[in-house]
Amino acid sequence: MFQLSGMIQRLDEPLAEHLKSEAVDYFQFCFQWTNSILVRNFPLNALMRIWDTYICEGEKFSSLHVYVCSAFLCHFSKNIKSLSGQELILFLKNLPTKNWKEENIESLLSQAWVWKVQFDDAPHHLLTKLYRTN
Repeated sequence: MFQLSGMIQRLDEPLAEHLKSEAVDYFQFCFQWTNSILVRNFPLNALMRIWDTYICEGEKFSSLHVYVCSAFLCHFSKNIKSLSGQELILFLKNLPTKNWKEENIESLLSQAWVWKVQFDDAPHHLLTKLYRTN
């Protein structure tokens, strides 16, 4: 959750600031994403595509999962920034993905992979960014 928070701060600062201003703790929504490995968030065919990618990553899948969750959250950035209070929390806990197809997942995974390549070997710059803003 700390890594996801750092990624969002780095990738979409207005989104991170909105979540902060609304006092949204990442634990409120991303604990479910992490614990269930997104099983509650996608239809089975879409979920299988994500898990196939995770299996290909082997033991390093948890790193990719952070980037997938970042891409997932950034995908809904505009919607999230338009919401507040309980409506925001409910949206984050039940994102509108029930009709997602493999194409949607491909786009999500592509963005996650780009960020993984860009950031995975340099994790300290995320911490530096966090420390500068706090």
